[in-house]
Amino acid sequence: ELNGKQTAEYLGCVAAAYAAQGDFCSAVDYQKMTLELATEQENIEMMRLYIESYESEVLFLEKPPSWRDRWA
Repeated sequence: ELNGKQTAEYLGCVAAAYAAQGDFCSAVDYQKMTLELATEQENIEMMRLYIESYESEVLFLEKPPSWRDRWA
């Protein structure tokens, strides 16, 4: 059984996969489901950015942390 956080993370990955394939309509749908499960304000704000991006038919990619940031 999945808890809310795991389910939200899973649905976010599904949304990203749809967006990567160019199916932004499905990406928006899945990302909105993720938003409904979010509990932390920081996550909610990030999920809204994903939705805005997918609604504009733009793939939202987060910049990975630099090597220095990861090991600082």
